[in-house]
Order: sequence, then C-alpha cells, then structure tokens
Amino acid sequence: MVTSLQQNPPPRHKVRAGALLLAAGFSRRFRGSKLLAPLPHVAATVFEQTLSRLSQSAEEIIIVCRPEMTAEFTASIDKTLSRHVSPPAAPIVRLVEFDAAHLGMGASLSFAAQQIDGWEVCLVCLADMPYVCAQTYALLAERCSSASLVTPYFEGKRGQPTAFGSSYFDELRQLQGDTGARELLNKHAAQTLALDIDDGGILRDIDTRDDLESGT
Repeated sequence: MVTSLQQNPPPRHKVRAGALLLAAGFSRRFRGSKLLAPLPHVAATVFEQTLSRLSQSAEEIIIVCRPEMTAEFTASIDKTLSRHVSPPAAPIVRLVEFDAAHLGMGASLSFAAQQIDGWEVCLVCLADMPYVCAQTYALLAERCSSASLVTPYFEGKRGQPTAFGSSYFDELRQLQGDTGARELLNKHAAQTLALDIDDGGILRDIDTRDDLESGT
C-alpha cells in the first residue's frame, strides 16, 4: 500500500502579520479633521470605523499621527477597542507621533516602517478608508509571504491596503516625499500578486465632506 504524503501535510506556518495605519494627514480638502468626523448612521468616526475593522484581523497595529492629535486618537483607540474588540482577540495597538508629516505620505510611511519589530508581513493601511471589509485585511495578510507583495483589485481597479513581505521592509523605511508605496509596487511588479476581491471599500476613501456616506 502506497501512502501519499498529502494525506498528512505538515502544519502551515502562521505568518506574523501586523498593520501600519497612517493617520498623520492634514485633511486640507476636507477643511477640518476628516478622521474625527462622524460617519452618517454609524456610531463611529471615520478613524474609529477603520480601526474597528482592522482590529478584527491584525494582531498588532502601529498608528502614526501628528503630535497635536495624540489625545484625540488615544481616546478614539480606547473607545474602539472597548466597544468592538474583546480580549483575548484585542490586538496590540501602538500610537506613535511623527512631527514631520508635512514632508508627505512617503515620509510618514518610512517612519512607521521603522517601528516594525519581528513581523513577516506588513499591511499598509490608510485611516481615511472606513469601508474596507475586515475580511479583506485578513485575506491580504494570509496571501502574502515574506518574499511577496499583494495588492487588492475590485472591478479591475487597484485599491488599498497593500501587503508587503519583510523582504521589502528596508525599502519602505527609505521612502521619502509624497509618493507612498506606489513606486515600490511599480519596481517590484513581477513579485506582486494582484488579488481580485469582492470589496468595493478598497476604492473608497474620505477626501471631502461629500464623501461621507453610510457605511456597509
């Protein structure tokens, strides 16, 4: 009798994945703090709903904000985790201050990536995208490895967040200006997995007050 090795496959290694949540923008087009704006028909702000959904999938979250916003975000984090996430499922959340956000998103992302410790996969997430489904974060982390990148697509359009394997962390740490991670995705297109998902939330961010819609 021949026994296939596939009958008893080895246990799959669980990748240690974390998330960088970028919340250091200036909301200039919104004319006010868009992340602290309440979503219609939802008992949460833009930031709180984004964090609530991300918290259901990430084991560790590093949030980058400007120093003058620390108190507001600290209160929002406490509120969100106490209402929507129960121990032991609650992630480790760290709020770090970045006083050079005026240099652009690339600078903020570089600073955030310097805070990573021991992750194999990093989700780069934007705090002004409250409609991304919790399952999307989990799926991207699951499909990424230390040597790959994963980008989500909905109806042929690339959205956010993006998953980066640890092989690319040093390049994230070297970003500058306002280009974000786009240049890395273009540079490493051959190593990037384009993942089609049924989540229109990956294309919906909050830029102006007209963007405030009922969540799903």
